[in-house]
Amino acid sequence: MTIDFAMDAVRKLTASYELFLVKVRSQNQGNTVPETADYSQPVRPPVPPHFHKPDNGHF
Repeated sequence: MTIDFAMDAVRKLTASYELFLVKVRSQNQGNTVPETADYSQPVRPPVPPHFHKPDNGHF
């Protein structure tokens, strides 16, 4: 049961990450990158807030 839940969470994260990549690619095709773009930060997919910092080992 726990493994099923974990796999489901991974699937949802993967799906949202792929959506994010598609969005970024379609934006980049226009080639309109703002001059003030911050390239020092790596591009990360949107992460649900409860995945940011597990408190005492739990998500």
